[in-house]
Amino acid sequence: MRALLYLAHGMHHETSQVVGSNFIRFSASASASALFFLLFLGILSSWSRAVALLLGLWGGYLLYEFMHYMAHFGRPRTAWMRAMQRHHQRHHQGEECARFGVTTPILDWLFGTL
Repeated sequence: MRALLYLAHGMHHETSQVVGSNFIRFSASASASALFFLLFLGILSSWSRAVALLLGLWGGYLLYEFMHYMAHFGRPRTAWMRAMQRHHQRHHQGEECARFGVTTPILDWLFGTL
């Protein structure tokens, strides 16, 4: 489990200034998408609803990836984006066991990791 967590998150911390380390590999994303689609199809019993749910999941994932990219390399123009960038940078600079939220600190607040 520790090796898996390192691959998923630890490696990103070691190379956080490398653009490629901020994104999940395509093979992992494609595999997860296929599994989610099959899960959605099994639960919903409808191709169109499973596709719609998967597209919504992809939209949220793309927003997350955009925010993560901005947290590392962006020049935020709004106060909210600057706050999110500071929040994520704190996670990388000494608070690795806290401040996991990239798009919002709400879950950090709820789980006590703020």
